[in-house]
Amino acid sequence: MKKIWLFLGRVSLLSFLLPLVLYANQIGLSTTLPVIYYPNGASTGYVDTGITIDNTGGGYNMTGSFVTITNKQSGDTLVASSLPSGFSASYSSNTGILTITSSSKTRAEYASVLQNVKLTSTGSYATDRNIQFVLGHIYPYFDANTMKTDPNYASPGEVPRFYIKDGTARRAREAMNLSASAVTKPNFGTINGVVYHGVDGSTTYRYLGLKGYLVTVTSVAEEAKVSAVLGNDWGWLGGSDSQTEQNWKWHVGPEAGTTFWQGKSNGSVQNGLYANWGGSQPDDSNGQDFVRKSKDWGGVWDDHDDDGNHYNVIEYGGLSGDPKVLVNKTVRVENRPVIALSAASNAYA
Repeated sequence: MKKIWLFLGRVSLLSFLLPLVLYANQIGLSTTLPVIYYPNGASTGYVDTGITIDNTGGGYNMTGSFVTITNKQSGDTLVASSLPSGFSASYSSNTGILTITSSSKTRAEYASVLQNVKLTSTGSYATDRNIQFVLGHIYPYFDANTMKTDPNYASPGEVPRFYIKDGTARRAREAMNLSASAVTKPNFGTINGVVYHGVDGSTTYRYLGLKGYLVTVTSVAEEAKVSAVLGNDWGWLGGSDSQTEQNWKWHVGPEAGTTFWQGKSNGSVQNGLYANWGGSQPDDSNGQDFVRKSKDWGGVWDDHDDDGNHYNVIEYGGLSGDPKVLVNKTVRVENRPVIALSAASNAYA
C-alpha cells in the first residue's frame, strides 16, 4: 500500500494590517511540499518561490535577513542565487545559516532575494528539512526555558527576540515610559543606512515593526545575551518596586505586572521567574525603586534611585499585535526512484 504524506502548515494566515509580516506561499493554503531528490545531480531545489513580505505600514527598509536549516544534515547547503546589486550572502556549514546583507533595500527587493534561495543536498538523508526565514540584520535569540509567549508562535521557545543597545543614555523612568512627561522619542541612530526609532511618530521603540521595551531578564541564558549586548556599561532593567515596596515587578514587556522578586536580599524569586541580585541586594536603601545591571560586579543587579543615565538594552518580541518576522518552511528530501530492468524485459537490446 502506498503511503500518502500530508503536512499541514504550522503557521496560520496573518493580518494584512500588520506593519511588517513575512508570508510563505503555501502556509495555510496548500499541503504540497517542495521536493528535491538525491543523488544523480538533481539535488537542488528552491525553498519557496512565492514568499512575500507585507509592505503595509510604510518605511522599514531592510539591511539583512537569515535563512537557516534548523535540522541540517551532512551535505546540506543553502544558496542565494541571482543576487541583485548591493546584496551579498554567505553560508556557514557549521550552523546551517545563510546570512544575507545589503545596503538599505525595500522589502520587495528582499522578498525577491528570498524567493531565489535554494537548498542543495548531497548526502543520503531522506529527512524533511525545516527551513527558517528571519527578517532583519540581527540574528534572533531563542530560549526554550522562557515564559515569554507570542500568539504568532506555537511555543515560547519559538518566539524570536532581538536586542539593541539604545544609542541615547536614559534614566529608568524614561526608558520604561512610566513618566510620559519625561519621555523623548527614542532614536538609535543609523545602522547600515536604516534609522531605528519610532517611525510612526510615537515614543515607541521599533525594530522592523516590533515594539520594543526596556529589557526584562527571565533566565540565565538571556542574562548572558543581555550582558553581551550591553558591554562595558551599566544598564537599567524593566523592573521596579515603585508601586509596593519590596514587591519587585516587571513593568514592561510580556511580563508586565508580574512579580519576579519579593523582599530584600533575603527574599525569593516569584512566579517561577529569575533574578540575579548582588550579594546584599536589593537593600531598599533610602527607598531605591529601580533595577540596575552592573558593569563592575560581574553583571549582577542592584536596586538604585532613578538618578543616572545609562545606555540600556531594548528588547523586541513577544508583545501582542507584533508582526511575524519569522516563518518555517518544510522541504521534502527523498531518494531518487531507481528503475531496474531485468534481462527478459530488455527486448530491444
